[in-house]
Amino acid sequence: TQRFRNKRIAQGTWYTDTWHARTTSIMRQEKCAQIFTNGNGFEVFIPIQDKSQAHQGLKTFIHEIGIPEHLISDGAPEQGSPRTYKTHWNSIVKRNHIHQTFIQPHCPFQNRAEQAIGHLGSAITTKSAKKKSPRRLWSFCGELCANIRQRTASNNPSSMGRTPFELVHGYRPDITLYTSSEWYDFVFYYEKGDSSTRGVERLARWLGP
Repeated sequence: TQRFRNKRIAQGTWYTDTWHARTTSIMRQEKCAQIFTNGNGFEVFIPIQDKSQAHQGLKTFIHEIGIPEHLISDGAPEQGSPRTYKTHWNSIVKRNHIHQTFIQPHCPFQNRAEQAIGHLGSAITTKSAKKKSPRRLWSFCGELCANIRQRTASNNPSSMGRTPFELVHGYRPDITLYTSSEWYDFVFYYEKGDSSTRGVERLARWLGP
């Protein structure tokens, strides 16, 4: 059976590139993140161990968003460069029948993921500095910033007031969880107790929904 036919198709052109962090993340010791964008505000931030694990970011994107109809990347070997053969990335592209093309050498402006990296990197720096949060929380902050951008409408006339999330998924997102707290705010949560008790109230920091 052709399993890729059972998966959702992420229509249109998508761009991807690898973002490098200055420090490892606190949970899984990630050093990078694979960024995906359609160039219209929908950005996906996927932390990975290092750039050699870029294929794991592609697998996560396919599982959570869908199979990109057309994928554009630079000539990095870990992202299926034409000079590579039988890599994990190439295997995923072939198995899911993804049409992948590459930008011209020394022309990073052709890859809109570069702009997305700039937007997300600036947002992570701003939020971390404003709240004085530890740098090693960048993976949580990056995912939060990307999700907020997905749910924020732009003044692009072609969007007709709709958010990038709605344009990709076809329905309006629920933004309640993103408006109740801000990055690294103090919050209370209840530690799970037995069925007869409510649980113990604990103080924590909010790192995203």
